[in-house]
Amino acid sequence: GKNEQVFNEAVEALHHGMHLCVMPEGNHGNQRKLRPLQKGIFRMAFRAQEKYGKTPMVKIVPVGIDYTEYVYSGYSAIVDYGKPIDVSEYVDSYNEDPAIAINAIKKRLVNELSSLIINVQSTEHYDAIYQSVLLSNHTICRLLNQKLTKLNLFDIRKDIANKLCAAEKNNDPIINKLENQMLLTPLLEA
Repeated sequence: GKNEQVFNEAVEALHHGMHLCVMPEGNHGNQRKLRPLQKGIFRMAFRAQEKYGKTPMVKIVPVGIDYTEYVYSGYSAIVDYGKPIDVSEYVDSYNEDPAIAINAIKKRLVNELSSLIINVQSTEHYDAIYQSVLLSNHTICRLLNQKLTKLNLFDIRKDIANKLCAAEKNNDPIINKLENQMLLTPLLEA
């Protein structure tokens, strides 16, 4: 019921050159996956952009956050910024059909955010895939006989998660092997 008031305040802040931090998923959880984005962020962005027409002014900056510990404080986090999305690029489409424009900018934001996080979209094999991602930290450091930076390891974890999710989509039998193996392996934290 307070959406309209919040949207108006957000638009007013943007018109005064302020920045907003909006969590576009509208919720949170302890799984490493991008949840469906809500349309509020896009409604605010287009409403703020209306004042400027096609002049570039309002931008949505994708930000990925990865944390080593979800429940406890004092652990490390990685904040990764993507390329800003210029809302003015979608003004003509929005004026023609707001739903099409919102879906287009939403799809772009989903793609940008997905590249900035560990995004395990699996439901059936989530635990096996994510445990494999965690185990990769320890295995890679041991194999290379060196310590990698947190950013290097984060990039490796993202890559492994993406490859395993692709393998699952392609019905690769490796996923079932991982599932069976993970039943025998305790979850290791990064």
